[in-house]
Amino acid sequence: MTGSVLYPLNDMRTPHPDIYQREMAKYASRAELPATMLPKLDCLWNDVLHCSPIHPRRLYDAWLSQGVEHVPDKVFFQIPIGRVAHHPVAIMRGRELEWLDPARYREITAVPAETVAWYGKLASQGRFGAHFVGVPHVLVKGPIDVEGVEVVNWHDSMSHVATTGARPE
Repeated sequence: MTGSVLYPLNDMRTPHPDIYQREMAKYASRAELPATMLPKLDCLWNDVLHCSPIHPRRLYDAWLSQGVEHVPDKVFFQIPIGRVAHHPVAIMRGRELEWLDPARYREITAVPAETVAWYGKLASQGRFGAHFVGVPHVLVKGPIDVEGVEVVNWHDSMSHVATTGARPE
């Protein structure tokens, strides 16, 4: 992110090599991901922004349900789907990629069982991270201006949150 705009990681390589290197370090244990081709979008894994179609509070609650007592603060942008509708947007479920129709988009209201099981495995090992394993990914091919969008912490109540939107991971 620079200013109020989120950019795909590969777009940061030249103008902001420090940011690029810092974020690429996250792939140290999964080196194959940055080289993964996304055929429908005709680009690489880091040529898109990865958003989540589930409110982060649901993920927070799933961590707690697996016995994690302290979940560190983590903030997310609540991006209305209209902010990304002008870009090519796809949703990835497992290894399946399909175009996302903004008019039919709905936020997921339950944490996938695979994600809860993953949290349980990590919690039993005393580990914490990889929050989006098993969660479908909304992949946006292009920058997203987040000026004025709501920023939520995943431990925030959902009572004031709309039920549609995508969030960067």
